Amino acid sequence: MVIIEELELENFVSHRKTKMKFDLGVTLIVGPNGSGKTSILDGISFALFRLHSRGRDENVVNKKARHARVNLKFSVHGKGKYAAEWNIEKKKDGCDIKGVVYELTESGKHPITKEAGSRTLLPEIAKILDVEKETFENSVYIRQGEIEKLVTERPAERKKLISKLLGIDDFEQAWNIMRDIVGDYEKRLEGLRGELREKERVVKELERVRRELANLEVRISEGEASARKLEEERVRAEEKLKVMEEKKRRFEELNVKRVEAKFRLENCEEKVKAAEENLRRLESLEKEMERRREGYEKHVSLRKRAETLGEEKKRYEGAREAARIWEKNAKELLEEEEKLEEKINKIIADYSQALGVEVNFESVSAIKEREKMTVEEEIEALTRGLRELEGRMGELGGKIRDNEDKVKRLEKAEAKCPLCGRELTEEHREKLIGELLEEAAKLREEKERIKREREEAERKLKEGNLRKNMIEKIDAEKLRSLGAELEEKRRRRVDAERELEETKAKFEKLVELEKRIEETLREAEDFKADYEAYVQAENQLKALGSKEALEEAYKDAVREKEKAEKEFSAVEKEICGLGYDEGKYDAAKRKVEQVKAELEEERRELARLEGERDSKRKEVKSCEERIRELEEKEAEARRLESFVRLLERIRNAYGKDGIQKLIRARAKRAIEVYTREYLNKFNLDYSDVRLNEDYEVIVIGPSGDQSVDAISGGERVALAIALRMAIARVIAGDKIGVMIMDEPTVFLDEERRKELIEILKRGFREEARVVPQLIVVSHDRELEDAADTVYMVTKEGGWSKVEQLEAPREL
Repeated sequence: MVIIEELELENFVSHRKTKMKFDLGVTLIVGPNGSGKTSILDGISFALFRLHSRGRDENVVNKKARHARVNLKFSVHGKGKYAAEWNIEKKKDGCDIKGVVYELTESGKHPITKEAGSRTLLPEIAKILDVEKETFENSVYIRQGEIEKLVTERPAERKKLISKLLGIDDFEQAWNIMRDIVGDYEKRLEGLRGELREKERVVKELERVRRELANLEVRISEGEASARKLEEERVRAEEKLKVMEEKKRRFEELNVKRVEAKFRLENCEEKVKAAEENLRRLESLEKEMERRREGYEKHVSLRKRAETLGEEKKRYEGAREAARIWEKNAKELLEEEEKLEEKINKIIADYSQALGVEVNFESVSAIKEREKMTVEEEIEALTRGLRELEGRMGELGGKIRDNEDKVKRLEKAEAKCPLCGRELTEEHREKLIGELLEEAAKLREEKERIKREREEAERKLKEGNLRKNMIEKIDAEKLRSLGAELEEKRRRRVDAERELEETKAKFEKLVELEKRIEETLREAEDFKADYEAYVQAENQLKALGSKEALEEAYKDAVREKEKAEKEFSAVEKEICGLGYDEGKYDAAKRKVEQVKAELEEERRELARLEGERDSKRKEVKSCEERIRELEEKEAEARRLESFVRLLERIRNAYGKDGIQKLIRARAKRAIEVYTREYLNKFNLDYSDVRLNEDYEVIVIGPSGDQSVDAISGGERVALAIALRMAIARVIAGDKIGVMIMDEPTVFLDEERRKELIEILKRGFREEARVVPQLIVVSHDRELEDAADTVYMVTKEGGWSKVEQLEAPREL
């Protein structure tokens, strides 16, 4: 019997850090929709069986976090207390879920498993609970609207619902699945039968191939004998060819020697001729050098003189470019000087206009200070005058308003004068009013005059401020700086003009040297032909070498020629004595090639026949193997026929008239017994409950047999709860100590909600609990009247907040 004791949630769905204790009796978790109530049930089912209503596992981790933790403490009657702790870590491709199962004792918690995944932990938890995941889902967890459907649905739908809870649907599903399985095996059997029709054809094919194989063996034997004869003929022809090839090899060696000897002889003859030619050329070149010597020497002398002038010219080579640069610099500096002078003159003119006197570099600063002081004094005097005029205008305005006030008072007065206190006659009133109006007119004229004076003073003050601003903008330091800059530019211009004069003198010297060099080179050009001819002859003479060396080379060439003539004669004599005939060699070679071709053709035919023989042997083997396969398939077909018949019998057992019918019959009796037992605990005045074959519910009471539609709404609720708990007991027996109801009032009207509360009070009180522990999730606070423990769930800042309230029962 399982009891939930404590749940801790951390970053689980909408719970940042929640801890709840669960006692025996009714625990109500109440709160508005979306506050996080169902997340608590998800935490319990996730800890026990990794079940939740959030789709993918990563959805149980709050979007604001990367890691979530669930820790559930529970006890199992007769075994002890345990805790299942899970850690869920978000990853890029899903999440990593690891957990540990602990046994809780007085000395602390002791791990039963190491940290591991679901495959390790879930079987261990199921073993401790002695409850499978499907049993938990169908017996412990009562979903929204499920209780209502048990009594309000039509009998056929009720039958489906109860069948699903009892797991009978699994048998129906197995029955449907086995239909496909049987079909697959029948198709396979039909395929085998189709293959077995091939056996007769394969036997005939095997006999034909064996006959063809015997014929091939005979042809191969004949071919091998022919190939042996051709091989003997080939050996004889190759031995004859080998003798001929040895003569050919020697002939070719001697022929190469002959060619080499002839080449050496011709080369020696060429050397003799070349040596003779070199001696003749040596004499001719010596004569040519003597004839050109005078012109050569004059050309060399003039070139040296031009080089000397060129060395002197190098000292003046930059003069042309320097003259151009200094001329450009002087021009640019003059332009800058003129522009700056123009700018300074304009500034002096502007400053003179602002100050009202002519100024220069030296006087501008003193005049500026003097004029600034004068303007400031004028501004101060005008400012004082303006203040006096404004005071006078204010005073006149006050007098005018006072007169107007007196006139109004006189106009309103009746018997007594408001000004002097005497009796007020009409004549006296008019006289006083006339005097006051006349005085007011004079005051206004005076005020208008003062206003004109003020406007004139304001105009003069504005002009004074404008002039002051102009004077303040005068920058004497800048003017002096510009004057210094002008002097610097003049100095630089004068320096540039002086450098230009010096550079022009160098440039003239450069032009003179260039002219002298050009004249010297032009004179040297007249002797250039003699110079080039002399140098060419001299180089050729150096290349030929000395006369003694040329004469010695001539003698060596003559000796080499005589030696080459002897070698050539010896080779010619040996070739004649060899007796090699190219025609006979070609005939022997053709004979070898012919015999080889015939032998190769015979071998190819043998190879083809052997390949065909191997192919036929493979065909024989393939046919024999195919026959063995078909014989095996005959045996397999017999086994399959027997297996299909067995599967049909098993499938029929899973059908509606088989084990489903048996389970329904046994479960129906147990459900009736347990429902009656629970109804008695709810103190309802019914003696029995009966379910017919279609699962229509009949209650037996003082009024006899009654259908569900004939009893009151509250009785239907009690019946539905009793029926649902009876089904849970049939599924799990006494292993379940806790039941969970998710929104049990969702489809109930007000009257039936009240009845449900009364049933929970009567059926789950400490002295008469039908199950030790009931956990209810609801948005309906009326259920608090039936609860032993109440938790309120709300949302604050996107996170669920859980608070334990004082249960009304305790109050």
